[in-house]
Amino acid sequence: MAGIIESGITVSPKELKELLMMALKNFFNVIVSGPPGVGKSAIVQQAANELGYDLLLCHPAVKDPTDFNGFPFPVEVNGRKVADFLIFGDMLKIVEAKRNLAVCFEDMIQASPSVQAPIMQVIWERELNGIKIPDNVAFITTTNRRQDKAGGQGLIEPFKSRNAIFNLRPDITDWVEWAYKDNQPAPLIAFCRRNSKALFEFAPTMDIVNTPCPRTVAKLGHWINAGIPTTLKMQVYSSCCGEGFAQEYMQFERLVDKLEDPDYIITNPMDARIYTKKDLDLIYVTVTSLALRANKQNFENIMKYGNRLDQEYTMLLVTDSVSRNKQLMQTKAFTKWAEKNGDVLF
Repeated sequence: MAGIIESGITVSPKELKELLMMALKNFFNVIVSGPPGVGKSAIVQQAANELGYDLLLCHPAVKDPTDFNGFPFPVEVNGRKVADFLIFGDMLKIVEAKRNLAVCFEDMIQASPSVQAPIMQVIWERELNGIKIPDNVAFITTTNRRQDKAGGQGLIEPFKSRNAIFNLRPDITDWVEWAYKDNQPAPLIAFCRRNSKALFEFAPTMDIVNTPCPRTVAKLGHWINAGIPTTLKMQVYSSCCGEGFAQEYMQFERLVDKLEDPDYIITNPMDARIYTKKDLDLIYVTVTSLALRANKQNFENIMKYGNRLDQEYTMLLVTDSVSRNKQLMQTKAFTKWAEKNGDVLF
């Protein structure tokens, strides 16, 4: 993943979620920086949901200063007319928040300096034209970087200095764990695991094409799950992740056609074919397919097959299965395996 971060310390998705939860609990101001499609907003949502916070997604790029300063209007004070500001929209929701609220300012790099400045006042001074921001409101900002060609010039220095800045990097292990929960196709998970560049090969361009990133790969997975006609696969794969990705993945799929039916493996764990290391792609797809199907009823049979694999792939099968379904830790098959592998840490 070298070269994807402009500068600063990078964090993985899991690390970012932990840091955001800490920031939200303490109402610290945070900027999350990173290329498009790596999951910045999704992780903010996960952190807020886990803490039970309400979430307000605000898009400064499509707003102007009055959206945050308030709309000026005349009022009479002590017999003379003076200007006051009427707040509305997102700012009204913020100042009237009764429950813990996480406010996420999205794509800040696309906002003009004249919009960034009033937001800076809101998050730092925690007031707006004399109106106090409630203590139960926390602020997080997400942004792309200048080199991402996301339509922005940068963040003003005073805004940056009022936040902790975390640069998010893609992480294949974290993505695989998420992909299981999202029911992404087993071959796609295995393909990305075997070649991490398949998950992230971001190449910013002004051309109307996509490149692989967690967002576009996940989008492709949803297309695949919906059922793509064979004659249109190349078009759909290319439209989601680019032509290079599409060619490599279609070649991978042709290899997967040789795979033993995972349902047959579960039914006949002692007779099903065991692949050698020269068929490593097939091992990864098989393990992923079984982990996606694992439940308390079939896990004993899955482990009968898994115990026939080399230890590292048995380990992968168990960790993937349990990560996706924690209830499997209550099965006899897991307990038996754990007794023999007590030094394994999940």
